Amino acid sequence: MNKKAVAITAVSLAILSFSSIKAMASDWKFGKDWSKEDTAYQLAFTAALGAYWSQSRYITKSQKFHEKNPILGKHPSTSEVDAYFIACG
Repeated sequence: MNKKAVAITAVSLAILSFSSIKAMASDWKFGKDWSKEDTAYQLAFTAALGAYWSQSRYITKSQKFHEKNPILGKHPSTSEVDAYFIACG
């Protein structure tokens, strides 16, 4: 993985993590009822989503591997992968 891809992935993870933490800390009704266990589940989900996003971005540049997600198709572009994961996050 090149330095640019790592940087993009790191920034994306930071944005996802920040948005999750902000949602949990806000005054929205569901944020008030969250337990520490709920927070741990959210952080685990965010980390897993970030890892999957990173792996999918790597696959777009590889001829050796293909994507198994039927929504993305076997050989999605990097922008298609990014759009998919932004929508998921």
